[in-house]
Amino acid sequence: MTENTMPDQPRNISRDQILEVIGGASWLITQGWEADIAVETAWRAFFDGRTIDQTDVENSSLANSYQGIALGLIDQELGERAEMNWDEARDIIYNTAKLISEQVQATSKHFKIDVATGRRLLAGQNP
Repeated sequence: MTENTMPDQPRNISRDQILEVIGGASWLITQGWEADIAVETAWRAFFDGRTIDQTDVENSSLANSYQGIALGLIDQELGERAEMNWDEARDIIYNTAKLISEQVQATSKHFKIDVATGRRLLAGQNP
């Protein structure tokens, strides 16, 4: 995502807002979305005053775990900070999303499962 893709970027973004964005992005990643697209979608939802609707899908415990890991990583990165500037928040969210995406893909490939559902992949199906 480039700085010009988001309208009216705030000077600072709060801890809760950062956690909301990574929560939505990591959920999308566990559903099979590419990290960059997931983060872009989560940012757009945030800026439009929406959230990523996770209510209609029953996640596997593995998907929930990866989402929890993403939130925990962001929480660790923020430390005691209540807010940070836009550029720093964007970088932290992208880096965390990419890390989670790589782990989700590796888990899916190694165990031949769909992380979102916890079900086995069909023969010849790629994660």
